[in-house]
Amino acid sequence: MIDWDTVEKLCALHCTGEEIAGVLKIDYDTLQRAVKREFEMTFAEYFKKHAAKGKMSLRRKQFEIAKVEMFQC
Repeated sequence: MIDWDTVEKLCALHCTGEEIAGVLKIDYDTLQRAVKREFEMTFAEYFKKHAAKGKMSLRRKQFEIAKVEMFQC
């Protein structure tokens, strides 16, 4: 049984498919097949969808840090 919440979070952190499979203690091919079966898309498509959340969080944090540094000058 694959914990899809964990997979989504690891995608958001931009972990590779191999790294995600390692955390789940499964083979990368197994992960790819499971994504295809459960979500009817390739792992690359699944990753792109969930990695976007991580990019958004990263940009938000960078913007917050930039605002703080701007007002410290």
